[in-house]
Amino acid sequence: MRIGQKAMKSVVRLTNGYQQTFKEHLHSVEKFCSDFSDLYAKDYYPKIRNTILEHLEIDTMCVIPSQETKFCFRQCIQHGYGEKLASNLVQTVSHHLTSKSQLIFDQLSSGNPGLESACHHVQQFYNNLKNFGRFIQSVSPLFVDLNSALVKPKLHTTMEEKLLDLFKVLFVEIHAPLVIECIGVVRKTPFALSPSILFDVASAIYSMKPDLRISNGDLFSFYIPNARQPLMVQDLEQEKEHIRQMQQSIKQDFAKLNSSDQKRSNGAVQLEDKECSHTMLSSLLMGLGT
Repeated sequence: MRIGQKAMKSVVRLTNGYQQTFKEHLHSVEKFCSDFSDLYAKDYYPKIRNTILEHLEIDTMCVIPSQETKFCFRQCIQHGYGEKLASNLVQTVSHHLTSKSQLIFDQLSSGNPGLESACHHVQQFYNNLKNFGRFIQSVSPLFVDLNSALVKPKLHTTMEEKLLDLFKVLFVEIHAPLVIECIGVVRKTPFALSPSILFDVASAIYSMKPDLRISNGDLFSFYIPNARQPLMVQDLEQEKEHIRQMQQSIKQDFAKLNSSDQKRSNGAVQLEDKECSHTMLSSLLMGLGT
């Protein structure tokens, strides 16, 4: 009986010891989680957010993120904050795009756009296209671990694609109808804008805003082969007339160009940005954004 009581007391003491150890471990884990939560909110994500915003505003070249930013990404993922990080990144980029879009609307004049305002709006749209392309290209190395650990296996996508979807919804879909109207105005004056700019903008909208393809088939077909809907036999004569009118319009454009003695070197034509050609726009904005 005494042996049984001693054994029972030993078991109780051992159990109490385990419980105490478990409580201490649980407390240390909770403290660690609480400490990292504060660290994430006060240190890691503010640094990440500042880097993202800086890269969103860069308009000259693609810049490689710092090692400190990469370290912050890795720490967040290793401590189970990948999902929160992805959500915060989406919120940060969404807020930036919404503010950028509102700023452009505030600058627009009411009424039908004239040549100057149409050129300005198309140029702005193009600048934002190539800037966001640069942004995706420059921050993509930051997303490697986040994509492999969380975004691809759980969401079956990538952070790049999620951010391109944001750009499509919060910027392209909002401004595309007016930009298409502005392209129609700009086209009437040869080389008011560089043809490569008009091509890039039309191609991006065609890819990312499919609902505009039918209503603006004539405009898109001016820049994109086979952009119009397949023809029926009864539509051939109408298509011939459309091509004839397009050819006549081109002849008139060049006649105006020669009569006014315009030259592409006089500053009216803006040179294509070699750092962000339509090839990069196609691969980043059109390929992933469709």
